[in-house]
Amino acid sequence: MKYLESCIDETLRKYPVVPLLTRECVKDYKLPGTDKIIEKGTEILIPAFALQRDEKYYEEPDKFIPERFNEQNSIGKNLTNRPYLPFGEGPRNCIGLRLGKMQTKVGLVLMLQKFRFELEERLKKNEMVFDPKVFFLSPLGGIKLHIIKR
Repeated sequence: MKYLESCIDETLRKYPVVPLLTRECVKDYKLPGTDKIIEKGTEILIPAFALQRDEKYYEEPDKFIPERFNEQNSIGKNLTNRPYLPFGEGPRNCIGLRLGKMQTKVGLVLMLQKFRFELEERLKKNEMVFDPKVFFLSPLGGIKLHIIKR
């Protein structure tokens, strides 16, 4: 079950549902090492998609490597040295985080017991292209799967 969790975490790292998070600054904040101040009330945009695909934090960020999230590789990791924000973070994170992950695990196990899934050829050979007109991360042209009964 832990490998399934790592696969889900890696999928959400590569493809966060909401690629951009918004927050409001609750008090004046001086950016370290600068004389810039973010004033209270300023809307902050956090580029979750970009942070989770940054080579500074993830080696080979475009590759699907679930082992990044196994127990051994997670020791000492935090938002500063490995940003991971598919459900937001802090007091305003997604209230459905645990339920969403549990539903995903149950759904995957039930489906994979009875069916095999194959991507269409177009997606097997190319990196996914996203629809620029949709706020939520959504593949351009959708995802077509071939579903084969076991």
